[in-house]
Amino acid sequence: MGGKIIVFLERKPGRSNLYKVTHFHLDKLSEDERLPRSDNYEVHKDEIFDSERVVLPGDYILLSYVEQPIDNGYNRYNHPMDERTYNHFLSKYLHSEIHKQMKEAWLWKAYANLHFSQPILTDIYYERFSRHRLTSSEQNVVQQDDPEKWTIWTMWRKKFLRSTRVAPELVFSSAYN
Repeated sequence: MGGKIIVFLERKPGRSNLYKVTHFHLDKLSEDERLPRSDNYEVHKDEIFDSERVVLPGDYILLSYVEQPIDNGYNRYNHPMDERTYNHFLSKYLHSEIHKQMKEAWLWKAYANLHFSQPILTDIYYERFSRHRLTSSEQNVVQQDDPEKWTIWTMWRKKFLRSTRVAPELVFSSAYN
């Protein structure tokens, strides 16, 4: 509800019982001014859902998971979807494309707030367009006009938007409720 934090979990190499937990604070840049400031911790694998280093106490809430409903045209009472189509939807059910896009827009907004002191677009854009369209327009401007900042954004995307079969917001939703 206040500052935004990304809680990042990685298995410690060679130590299968420990996870490295990193808190990236999205309100301040690190010394190299690329990634957000961070704090590191270690948590035993059996304490992942109980540790206050992973499940933050206080007014923290997870990003809401955005479901992607299946179009009724794919599954009718007189003609069910084929197995290939079913497997395609099933593989994306727990980490939908719409959720990935929303999460990227959320991350972009945090990135832009840290790396740009002025709005990227003119005020009229912010008054007229949806968040998705604004994100796309801002990214196009940065990619064309500031290659160094675009490279840093690419680094953020690679670091924070890792591909997973299940959205972490779903995995940890019960721990935060």
